[in-house]
Amino acid sequence: MQDNPSTQNAHGDLGYLRRQHLRPGSIGLFAGDWAFTGGRVPQAFIGILVDWWNGAAVWSCSREVAEAVVADQQRMQRQERLAARRAGHSRHTSRRQVDELLAYLYFDGDDIVVDERGHHERSRICPDRDGQYIINGWAWMWQVVDPAVCDTIVGPIPTYGTQQAYEVLPHTGLRVPHDRIRVTRLPHQRRDPQIVAELTVDGELVATAEHDEGDLRLLPLTARFDADWLDFVAGCRYRGQPVGESDVVDALLTESDTDHVIAQADALWRQGLLGRRPTMYRLLDDQHRPLAVYADMPLPPDREAQIDLARQLSEQETARYPELTTLRWQYWTGHTWQYLGAVPATASQPTRPALPAAVTKQQWPVCSAARVGPATSDDYIVVADRGDEHAPARYATVHLRLRPHRTSMLGQRLDLTWAQAQRSMIEWAGLVLDRHVEVLVYSRPAHRQSQAVVFVNGHPRTADDRITVSTAMFHLDADLRRQVSDTALARADWNRRQQRGLSDAAQEHADQTLTAFTSAADVAGPPVWTPGPHV
Repeated sequence: MQDNPSTQNAHGDLGYLRRQHLRPGSIGLFAGDWAFTGGRVPQAFIGILVDWWNGAAVWSCSREVAEAVVADQQRMQRQERLAARRAGHSRHTSRRQVDELLAYLYFDGDDIVVDERGHHERSRICPDRDGQYIINGWAWMWQVVDPAVCDTIVGPIPTYGTQQAYEVLPHTGLRVPHDRIRVTRLPHQRRDPQIVAELTVDGELVATAEHDEGDLRLLPLTARFDADWLDFVAGCRYRGQPVGESDVVDALLTESDTDHVIAQADALWRQGLLGRRPTMYRLLDDQHRPLAVYADMPLPPDREAQIDLARQLSEQETARYPELTTLRWQYWTGHTWQYLGAVPATASQPTRPALPAAVTKQQWPVCSAARVGPATSDDYIVVADRGDEHAPARYATVHLRLRPHRTSMLGQRLDLTWAQAQRSMIEWAGLVLDRHVEVLVYSRPAHRQSQAVVFVNGHPRTADDRITVSTAMFHLDADLRRQVSDTALARADWNRRQQRGLSDAAQEHADQTLTAFTSAADVAGPPVWTPGPHV
């Protein structure tokens, strides 16, 4: 034990042991919240921060320090019993009251027995492979203590620069002796098909990793690999247990890959390519190992909305991971992963959304509806009452796409009578056999004649009376085309092929005609395509 009345003392400045300097793996001073008396702590214990739990510290310590903690708990038991006896209680009553208030700790060989007699519970705390004890972590409210308020320190005080006992990797939770070793995945275009990654020590390439029957095998390149890597693997722990070389490589690769995804999303936001800064979320498997990382919407402020977000993410991913019984989600704070929500796999199955009772911001009541397509479709055409009792054309038809958490309006037709609205609904939903006519108009400069080609249901023919017409206008003007940039050419070509969705026959005719025109006119790309009205 060492007296320490102030931060600056015979042992030097201990400010580096304060809470703000600690992270998992750091050596610090710890005491129970019950130990503070008048703003000071009579006795604090040297240990290693393992985790944070509900604002309290989870820490581990050596056998020497553990013995001091046990002795301190026994001393508190004796003091409380004596105080109860002095208050006039019998020996039996005093013991019962103290047992309900405090657990009794004692050593049984190498194990610490936690005897909570008042609650009829007894448990054991065993040392880990490194001889460290975690005394009622994740249960008792242990606090990090400022060295300046400690009267006595139990345990060896680390010198400045040696207070980090180990590092805990943020994305996998793997405990490593230091952070000087990195494993970086190689891009496909840079590497041999067999080589997956490179391993560096202090930035120096010492080995490569390649696939070997499902596992990763390291190929040493320098003598430094044997000197540093084997000691590094021997010092790695996951949940207190040693891990193999392949697992260490996998964890280091996960760290590198996750850092890369986070950095990419952040770079896109900084370049102004994203309207908002994304929040990173990740999915864990049933063993709490990371499966995938996603950039998505900002974290909702309230807990109920966060749970709802976990359900939405689960609905998107449950089909990709059918083996999961529970989909566990975390979000990235910038320093650590925090719990978002856990959704049972059965609860994450998408549910069919209900048809709304009203549509649009004006809340027009839905009078009738027809599904578009097969029974599995969530697209509907609805007839809505716009509410003007004196107008004969008071109805509208609206195309809706239903989703579990939102409804999208894809189009509407207004100012319809009831008969027109009913007819519009069943035609728009595809319940009436009609003919779809595509009119391809090739428009040349004003002094030349335009050409129009008609396709009915994908076949070149003459239209009849009852038709649905889609028009596509192609401006054939070589002089105009030469003034358009390559970017605009590519955009026009994409629009021509994707935005309208011509039938195969009409598309083939348009391609042939435009190709012939551009070849004859010596134009660098396809002419501008302008979608016409949909009647």
